[in-house]
Amino acid sequence: MKEDVLKFTAKEFQPKPMTRRGVLSTVSQLYDPLGFLAPFSLKGKNILQKINKVDDDWNKEIPPGLIQLWKEWVKELGNLDDVLIPRCIKPTDFGPTAQAELHHFCDASLSGIGACSYMRLIDINGNVHTWLLLTKSRVLPSKGIITVPRLELQGAVVATQLHSILKKELNIKVNQAHFWMDSEIVLAYLSNEKKFHVYVANRVREIKMTTKAEQWHHVSTSENPADIASRGLDCSKLPNSMWFTGPTFLMQRNIQSRLQNDRKLAKCIADNDPEVKKIKEVKLTKTQYSTAIYDKLPKFSSLKRLITSFAYLQQIARKKSWSAISTPTVTQLEYAKQLVIKITQRKHFWTELDALHKGQTLPATSSIIGLNPYIDKEGILRIGGRATKSTTLSFEEKHPIIVPKNCHLAKLLIRDVHNKAHLGMGYTLNMVRQSGYWVISGTRITKDIVKNCVVCKKLRGSFMQQRMGELSEDRLQQTTPFTMTGIDCFGTFTVKERRTMLKRYGLLFTCFYSRAIHIEVVDDLTTDAFINALRCFLAIRGSVKRIYCDHGTNFIGGINEMNRQFTTMTNEEVKRYFINRRIEFITTTPTASHQGGVWERQIRTVRSVLNQAMSKYQGQIDTASLRTILFEVASIVNHRPLSTMHLNNHEEVPLTPNALLTGKVESTPPPPGDFDSEERYCKWRWKKVQAIAEDFWNCWKVEYLDNITKRQKWTTSQSNLKVGDIVMIVESDQPKNSWRLAVIEEVFHGQDDLVRKATVKVATKMLDSKGKPIEKSTVLQRPVQKLVKLL
Repeated sequence: MKEDVLKFTAKEFQPKPMTRRGVLSTVSQLYDPLGFLAPFSLKGKNILQKINKVDDDWNKEIPPGLIQLWKEWVKELGNLDDVLIPRCIKPTDFGPTAQAELHHFCDASLSGIGACSYMRLIDINGNVHTWLLLTKSRVLPSKGIITVPRLELQGAVVATQLHSILKKELNIKVNQAHFWMDSEIVLAYLSNEKKFHVYVANRVREIKMTTKAEQWHHVSTSENPADIASRGLDCSKLPNSMWFTGPTFLMQRNIQSRLQNDRKLAKCIADNDPEVKKIKEVKLTKTQYSTAIYDKLPKFSSLKRLITSFAYLQQIARKKSWSAISTPTVTQLEYAKQLVIKITQRKHFWTELDALHKGQTLPATSSIIGLNPYIDKEGILRIGGRATKSTTLSFEEKHPIIVPKNCHLAKLLIRDVHNKAHLGMGYTLNMVRQSGYWVISGTRITKDIVKNCVVCKKLRGSFMQQRMGELSEDRLQQTTPFTMTGIDCFGTFTVKERRTMLKRYGLLFTCFYSRAIHIEVVDDLTTDAFINALRCFLAIRGSVKRIYCDHGTNFIGGINEMNRQFTTMTNEEVKRYFINRRIEFITTTPTASHQGGVWERQIRTVRSVLNQAMSKYQGQIDTASLRTILFEVASIVNHRPLSTMHLNNHEEVPLTPNALLTGKVESTPPPPGDFDSEERYCKWRWKKVQAIAEDFWNCWKVEYLDNITKRQKWTTSQSNLKVGDIVMIVESDQPKNSWRLAVIEEVFHGQDDLVRKATVKVATKMLDSKGKPIEKSTVLQRPVQKLVKLL
């Protein structure tokens, strides 16, 4: 029958070139998750570390001084077949287990750090068996201050980590756990409560979180198997060492006497130990009084935490113990508050306090001389004032405590009062004074706190704004009518077809340059209706280069549908034709209706005219009548003057969009009836018509273009949003304190380097146990006018 053992195979190792890359590849091939070959692999890792320090070229041959060491290590790989490890930690002839113990050994040297764990089993007959369970070896760190005690302490940390792993993974009930090391210095670190420097303090705290000081014992270097893991050993020598079975004293039936003798060892720290913090005695002068405590005040973010911490500190100072403290009482909290106030006043008003204690007058340069200050029986500086004889005011209102202006306590007092109601600056300052405090320059401090309060920004924060942007190039270049067009839908209109009442909508096209409009009737707000109306418009007005629109679903659907049809074309000639005449669609930022002011203003004009036209009809109208009305409305709007410069001059003809579209100055003829049938223009006058149209173009540039360059609002620049800013998204259909929070992910700078829109990532409340979002966060694009900046 084959043996039930774990073994390593040397045949799997392929020869590699003697370069840095080849050494790393060979060492990495040694798969040993439990660390049975940790002493042997440590020697290979040490060689690799030495190569890294000498040269950083991966393909260069290793230095001559290390070639012999590497060849010896590779030669030892052939002895891996001789290392046989029983897979079962308990022998077949071993009786029922009466007690199971874990023994962890750790050590460090100038070659590396090692730790190993053994299972010690005792059966009902008193037989003892020990075997290696898990090991870990590490090379020395390449950075930082490296001393032997620090390395030994790091080895102890590795031992506690092995204990945590075995305690979690083993299905055997462990009765005891012991830790062994040969460093008396580290054992002294674990048995004392002195203040250490950061490196030692952090690792001692980590060890004490898992173990107790009573579990740590001393062992000589000759009996410490971890010494093999920290110094390294050839794999041919491992079976004959104590590596797999542990030291001989573990095989004894009773090791309690050894544990008792170990506890009698003196575990004292030397006075000159460099890892122990030195306590300096400082004699305080008048100007240094309470400076050490005062400098700690800015570490507290709220008045409640500050006072509670001082109350606990007073308990510790009285009882001289950290373990015998309890929840502070009201009296203790009040005394702690008085202590904080006195420390602050003595820092800022030392000269005034000294003068008042001596019965002298205050210096003329004192900032509180006008408050007539005095010292109460508690030693606190208060305002004397002129309302001493008042019977309606309380003592705190008549003689409030003086708080300096440039101190952290003033901010905490005002913030504590403000957080109770989150009201304005005047209310907060009045409540502070009613509470019995007079803060020097309190108005300025209160204004800053209210201005930077996140809760107040969420409740009453103003919307972001930015200076009105420059006019786009499409509105300034001379083009034929409707080359650059903006579109939008408006309505609804109710029409009657036979006995059915239907809804109809208007689709308005406006020219960016001539400001002319064109209106089409659409049956609904679907993609098909939009595409059909667009085709009718193109058939009448000709080709269009760019179309601007908002994020309406019918517009987005029409754009996607036309793009889809364009990509499916197979005829190259047809495809080339559409490439040359393809319309470019440009959409505005979502929810940014002000960015479509070009067509929004025209819709307002249409509505004002349309209301008058519709009022002439009594009863219901059909679709054909609605289309006629909308065309008449478009004609009326297109005949409006584009400027007001010549309205009072009867000799000058005002410029209108119709004049640019048709070249005719007269307005739209009246409905059928009496009309003049005389032909106004003949074919031979076409040159004159062209000349008049050119004059109109020039007149438009002079009269109209100058009027639209003036900004009506948003005339000043504001600070730009930045990536990482916390904002609140304006949602008009939700109450303000229900608006969603978001973080700025991307900002878009205009040609003037001002940010007018941004991409935001919406915050989510669905988080896992680690605080990470469960679902993918929503990403939106919004104008700055729809955002409220919080942080």
